[in-house]
Amino acid sequence: MGRARKHATREAMQLAQGLPLYQQNRRRYRSPGGWPQWDCLMGLAAVVAEPGYQQIASTNGDYAMVAVSQVMEFALRVEAPARWLAPTLVAELAATAPPPVTAVLIEQLPAVHLLLPPGALLDDDDYSIALITVAADAVAWGLAPGLSVAATPGMANASMYGVRLGEDGEDNAATIHLPPEAEREEVQTTMERIRRVALGAMAVMAYEPELVSSPSRRPSGHGFGVRRSRPAPQAPTWIGRDLTPLQPGDRAQSGPGAGVRAHWRRGHWHTVRHGPGRQRSRLQWYRPLLVGHA
Repeated sequence: MGRARKHATREAMQLAQGLPLYQQNRRRYRSPGGWPQWDCLMGLAAVVAEPGYQQIASTNGDYAMVAVSQVMEFALRVEAPARWLAPTLVAELAATAPPPVTAVLIEQLPAVHLLLPPGALLDDDDYSIALITVAADAVAWGLAPGLSVAATPGMANASMYGVRLGEDGEDNAATIHLPPEAEREEVQTTMERIRRVALGAMAVMAYEPELVSSPSRRPSGHGFGVRRSRPAPQAPTWIGRDLTPLQPGDRAQSGPGAGVRAHWRRGHWHTVRHGPGRQRSRLQWYRPLLVGHA
């Protein structure tokens, strides 16, 4: 982070101290070592969620900024839960075509914060995306069923990204601080990676619950008879923490991929039938896979 952005981030955090949404969400979680701190991410989100911020954006015709601000405001207001995404999971979801937006994805949570490991997902300015927040449109604003996604590197004066995804497959992608025409292709690439990780994580929570690990409980260490003004921060709930990275040796030895040169096959989500009479359907993740031989 450059010196100017560090200074702007400190100023934003000072401003956040007086915001009710920040006070409501601070110290809810304890970030792992080496990750962006939860309080810092919530402070920046609270500043972006301010009505004055939205009003300025609307006056300037920057509706992408308005959309991101609305997502942050709703998620903070309902105290959306947080999920930490393991590095292997982020890498594999970014290499997987996004799943369809199904009712199951939309209805599982009104909102959720997805926290990403440093360096796992870079934007078009080579800043690490630190936070992706997803909100259910119908619950948040009474709109048609769909999901609104906001992503930020977790620092002040950096680009933020927003996209709305509906059940019909249509989406309305936008980015704050729209770049020159020459850079828009890079922005769209960033948006696609955000879309893959956000929707992939939602699908994992809905259809691959074994990849979600509950936080371990730790004693508070305050002894008997000590009152706390508020609950201790929660330990992270992980998605994909036990996911085993695919190694070059994990390649097909027989079948269609056996006679071709080793290459990575992109992951995908596929609808499978199950249950009595195969009347029920679910999404199943087919992870990126090395096939062929060296």
